[in-house]
Amino acid sequence: MTKKYKYGIIILALIIGSLAVFSACSNKKDNKEPVEPTTVEPTTETPTEEPTTPPDVTINGVEYAYNTEYIDLRGTEITSASELAESLNQLQGYLREVDLSDVELTVDDKVLLMDVCKDVHFIWSVDLCGVVINHDTTEADISGKTIDNFEEFKKKISLLPQLTYLDMCDCGLTNAQMEELQAILPDTKFVWKITMGLWTIRTDAVAF
Repeated sequence: MTKKYKYGIIILALIIGSLAVFSACSNKKDNKEPVEPTTVEPTTETPTEEPTTPPDVTINGVEYAYNTEYIDLRGTEITSASELAESLNQLQGYLREVDLSDVELTVDDKVLLMDVCKDVHFIWSVDLCGVVINHDTTEADISGKTIDNFEEFKKKISLLPQLTYLDMCDCGLTNAQMEELQAILPDTKFVWKITMGLWTIRTDAVAF
């Protein structure tokens, strides 16, 4: 057997072996189980609801937006203080000031408005024993004025939260009544006269 013939046999054997290996790998690949495709379920997003704007509030025929800060009702006719208070209450959070100058309201009407709308500043005037005191007055003098209706007077005092000083000498009130007024407006300095033995002195006297 020649050398050339031996090489031919070896090459032929290698070719046959390679074909066998390739055939085995192909069969193994073909026998694999098919893989089912993964199904991705579509996601549904809940739409975000837009915040709703509160409705306008109608007062005396005029519409006011929810964020109104100032209302001018000067000289208008208010038929129902309770309805006005309810309407203004719907604007609380933004409403800061309401002008009620020259509007006919009873003392009880004004007390109601202040009770319902605690964060609102009202512009009006109050008659204290014949002395007209404006909403922004800080100091007043009603000395010598007789107070006939103490309960009504207490209500009127509560309508003047800006008041810091009030001279009430010779108004005919007792010390206990003056203490009641002080409790209503604790930041207000009330001045009156007290009797100590033979002496009558003002409560704002330096020696007091």
